[in-house]
Amino acid sequence: MPEARALCSSCDIYCQVLVETEGGQVTRVKAADPRPGYANICMKGVHAPAGFVHPERVLHPLRRKGPRGGGEWERVGWDEALDDIAERLRRVVDRYGPEGFAVSTSSWNTQTDNGMCRRFMNLVGSPNWISGVALCAGNTAAVNRLVYGWFPYPDFTKTRCIVLFGHNPKPHSWTPEYNAIRRAQERGAKLIVLDPRRSENAELADIWLPLKVGTDAAMCLGWLRVIMDEGLWDRDFVERWTAGFDELRARVDEFPLDRVAEITGIAPDRIAEAARLYAQSGPAVIPWSPITDQQRNSTSAIRLQAILRAICGNLDVPGGEVLHGFHPRIVPETDLELHDALPEVQKAKQLGADTHPVFTYRGAAPLEEPTLRVWGRRYANIVSGCYMATPSAVFRAMADGEPYPVKAFFALGNNTLLSFANMQLIHRALLNQDLFVTFEHMKTPTAALSDYILPGDAWTERNALADGFGWTALCRSSQQATEPPGEARSVYDFWRGLAVRFGLGNHFPWETADERASGI
Repeated sequence: MPEARALCSSCDIYCQVLVETEGGQVTRVKAADPRPGYANICMKGVHAPAGFVHPERVLHPLRRKGPRGGGEWERVGWDEALDDIAERLRRVVDRYGPEGFAVSTSSWNTQTDNGMCRRFMNLVGSPNWISGVALCAGNTAAVNRLVYGWFPYPDFTKTRCIVLFGHNPKPHSWTPEYNAIRRAQERGAKLIVLDPRRSENAELADIWLPLKVGTDAAMCLGWLRVIMDEGLWDRDFVERWTAGFDELRARVDEFPLDRVAEITGIAPDRIAEAARLYAQSGPAVIPWSPITDQQRNSTSAIRLQAILRAICGNLDVPGGEVLHGFHPRIVPETDLELHDALPEVQKAKQLGADTHPVFTYRGAAPLEEPTLRVWGRRYANIVSGCYMATPSAVFRAMADGEPYPVKAFFALGNNTLLSFANMQLIHRALLNQDLFVTFEHMKTPTAALSDYILPGDAWTERNALADGFGWTALCRSSQQATEPPGEARSVYDFWRGLAVRFGLGNHFPWETADERASGI
């Protein structure tokens, strides 16, 4: 039975799997490593192919007929669709400026984007790219960069202590992390779980702190208070690598354990016990999860977790959290995005940069020289969470024209209505577009409002390269197992098709995604 080695893109972990086929159809997806504790696969990966043959999958380009959202569509060819989209996008750019064009996408869903969306936008002159990573990993990456220049990756293989903030990996959810944690515990690593629920990982923890929902930042301040009061920080690391320690100390002093206990609902002695275990059991890791990302005070909580890693000396050491940087022999997606091609005057127009700059070019500007000095490149777009516009500001510009109108919007592999906060605002924004294009598998609620639905391929239907979303210094390949059905295409074909029609074909010299992968 034919078999291909693929990267499952049903989520952003990208587990390596084996895809079995028969008669050109996927018959089974299984783990690449069958050993117990190493078989990294979940139910999403196992059952993904059933969605790829769903009878309602979009297989041909569709153009809206009648009123937006009316549900009437006509089938058109790819060339006809791209010709019309390019002409209408050109009209928007000519009338409103390139900043009047915005895109929301999920690069791990489309998989073969590899920076091509940002490349096209930067060449056209639009800074208004957004992604659902604003609520999941992107904000963590951006804040970590502001603290110490990179988004660190946990070394589970040598760690002696693991801290899970609301995170609950299971055998069939976050499977690689679940397996890594269990193997670490088998070696004797300690586990601290902070979770209001008595979760599966809480049951296996050395310490479980059932803190109140949304109090991660206060808990981190409590840990810092204990670590500082008891002299448990890494003095050598602090003296060599940190700035502002005395100011941090003054801020932490505002949070005695009684105050932290009142906020979190955890007794002071339990807070102190957990803080000591983290500080004294090192090297230790605080793996990323969406839990701390998605809180009212997430920026502060993420920053405090970064500070905990730093002052306890758990950065860039075996068993701690590694700053991968760029691999010397891998061309990163950041380079392919051509951020230098976007003029400074256009970067300054990036929506949300004036009030919420963390994601934006303005927020990352102070990092350019240190990133060049340390990593050899000026830009580092980690998990797509850097150099992007603030989503809420983009939707306000789309809906109300403030501070300027955005009148063309593309959603690629991204159900925008359900991917960001304030659905009512997003709905108004989408209805107010002169051009609205989706690249999708299904007629999602977002796609149902668009002018065009273009059929995208699936991860079993394409060859792909993945550079770890700029997070890790590695690159992995994914083999095509079956042919795309109907007229489904790679997202690279979409961007190259538009680029050629915009006179930018020389910047997209590879005719296919396979040719590009072999040439970079």
